[in-house]
Amino acid sequence: MNDLSQRDGTSGRPGDEELLAALRAALDEADPVPPWVLEAAKRAPELAALDGELLELLDAEETMAGMRSTGTRDVVFRSASRTVEVFVHDRGAGLALDGQLEPPDAAEVSFERVDTTITASVDRLGHFLLTGVPSGLGRIVVVTGEGRRLPSSWLIW
Repeated sequence: MNDLSQRDGTSGRPGDEELLAALRAALDEADPVPPWVLEAAKRAPELAALDGELLELLDAEETMAGMRSTGTRDVVFRSASRTVEVFVHDRGAGLALDGQLEPPDAAEVSFERVDTTITASVDRLGHFLLTGVPSGLGRIVVVTGEGRRLPSSWLIW
């Protein structure tokens, strides 16, 4: 007897719950969710609450539409105190995030994933460059000269 052997009792056909369960099982087998995605999803609300001020993604619809494309993409984040503009270059062996922090600060900028962090210093003009950035789920985090953490939301890069 298979998962669809239970019927809805009226038409002899599988009910919605049985069909959804069969579809869920088929998708889990064909394309399981990577463990790091599940871990990040579990941690996201608590991490956002701990961090305080967040860098918000500007023009999210256009940005999200372009995140899977190749070439150069422009991503802009803004908080109450800072703006971060990032030009994303696909270099084949990883991404390069060429960015500008406004106003300039003696800060550090990191690209965080669940399994790794890449960090660069911000120069006196507000420029930073992160190289060898793996594509996938990650976020930008600015640590200001005063030590305040300003994380962005998690995005697929």
